[in-house]
Amino acid sequence: MIVSHYMPEKVIDSLNSLAGKKSEKLYRKKLLIDITCERFGRNIQCDGDLNDVFVQNKPKFGDLFTVDVIFLYILKHKGMETVSKIVDGIPQEAVSLVESLSLDWYEKLNPAFLNEIPEKFRKSYLGKLAVAGITPYTDEDWREFQIIRNFLLRYNVDLLSCTLKNGIAVDPGDLQFAVDRMGKRVTESWQAINQQKQEISRLNAIVSRHESVIAQQEKKLKAERSKLRRLRSSKACRIGLFLTAPLRHIKRLIKMR
Repeated sequence: MIVSHYMPEKVIDSLNSLAGKKSEKLYRKKLLIDITCERFGRNIQCDGDLNDVFVQNKPKFGDLFTVDVIFLYILKHKGMETVSKIVDGIPQEAVSLVESLSLDWYEKLNPAFLNEIPEKFRKSYLGKLAVAGITPYTDEDWREFQIIRNFLLRYNVDLLSCTLKNGIAVDPGDLQFAVDRMGKRVTESWQAINQQKQEISRLNAIVSRHESVIAQQEKKLKAERSKLRRLRSSKACRIGLFLTAPLRHIKRLIKMR
């Protein structure tokens, strides 16, 4: 939002330098630019058609908190069909959740970050943010922030661990949901590993059978070559060759004897 207000001409070049073609990251950031333009009247044209996208290596919801939180914002403003192009496994309950919230806090300033700004610059800093349409969180923003955090920790192990480590209370129901989901994912991972092992064993058996067939064929071929060498060196073979050879070769064959 800040860059699109003060330096809109830099947005696309910056985007293309930070994300590879057909990557989830590129499409995700393009969608954020598109949402910003729609909601705040910016005029930035992204390359390509946002409705015709093929993303390689889509992440799974719950793998990384920092992008999961963005997926919910995109879900709110672009819908499930669009966000499903860049991430797999968004739960259906996420749809009803974002529809019940404004999610305005995504477009505002977390006051905690002001501690990182030297005091003598804060007034100017806040003034420039306000001009760009960015204001600090309200009480309602904090309430929605906590709702989203509690929802995401049900799906993200790292977020749950960090929350507990910092002594932040977690609803017992959310904690149980997260533990059950973690157990289910571990079970699914083991099942996938076992399936891969079975497939490897099957392929190894096929390779072994082919190696056995090849070995038998090589053994048979060596025997036939040995038999052919003995046949060529036999007296009967030389006589037969003499009798069937063209007349122009007879003198040469006699000399060889």
